[in-house]
Amino acid sequence: MWNKDKYQEWKKKRIWYDVRNVLSYNAFYNFIIGMRNSGKTYSFKVKVVDRFLTDGSKFVWVRRRVIEKDETVRDFFESIANDSYLVGKWGEMKFENRGSNLYINGEHCGQVVALAQQQTKKSADYTRHNWIVFDEFISEDSTKGAYLPNEVEKMHNLVLTVQRWQTDVKVFFLGNSVKFNNPYMNYFRIKPFASGIRHLKKKNVLVQMYFNKYMIDKMKNSEFGKLVEGSSYFEYAILNQFKDNDNTFIEKKPNNALYYCSMLYEGQYFSFYKDYAEDKMYTVRNNVEDKQKLYVLTKENHDIDYMLVKNIIN
Repeated sequence: MWNKDKYQEWKKKRIWYDVRNVLSYNAFYNFIIGMRNSGKTYSFKVKVVDRFLTDGSKFVWVRRRVIEKDETVRDFFESIANDSYLVGKWGEMKFENRGSNLYINGEHCGQVVALAQQQTKKSADYTRHNWIVFDEFISEDSTKGAYLPNEVEKMHNLVLTVQRWQTDVKVFFLGNSVKFNNPYMNYFRIKPFASGIRHLKKKNVLVQMYFNKYMIDKMKNSEFGKLVEGSSYFEYAILNQFKDNDNTFIEKKPNNALYYCSMLYEGQYFSFYKDYAEDKMYTVRNNVEDKQKLYVLTKENHDIDYMLVKNIIN
């Protein structure tokens, strides 16, 4: 007989990631952020294979750049080929890839795409591709080119292209706890939180901060955990703390700070205020107070109401 209490206890002690909690919210955009090596990618690979074999539902697996796409296509099925759940339910399966397309038992089940090539995929056939999974959507690169120009808009365009073929599309973003300050969290104005799930019902956007105590204990007691204990890498990779979790240079804007100017950047407005008494400049994400002092940095955002900044002099 099924025992709810025993199930809940098992669920708490489960080491690897389980997709079912997020799926129960039936959200449109789902951001799953958490510890590295916790099984997020593995669990979603198992799920997309199981869904295809159950009812023929296909998927689009997204990586940011072409080189990442090529690597993903090459070994997409390798880690799950002998998964006990899939083999127990479906028996022996034949996995293969042809170009960017993936096949199970000779039937097309999905495709891997590079977001950088999204513009060239507008005419692609996405019939029955009702799950989109963007793996490693949070970049670990700290350079200026970590994300694509206007990346969130490019992702929206891809979703819109896929959704053109059906109405039941769900989008999943998988990422490690690298930097909470990224284009996606900024776009939806998600404020940092430690663990659990937040569901923005109005937009039907879900954010899960995945935290697993038992996984952390296992990693802390491993040889690798002992090796890096006490380092910033230990805090990020094992304790699930964001690298940019730092309140340095963050404080409330005083009332006596005067409006200086505003800037439009990647679809968001940032206003600058100067506290002349303390000689401090504050940046606030809000509406523009004076359009005569509104600037843009790129030609893509430039129109009759904005002034384009061509040169910056220190």
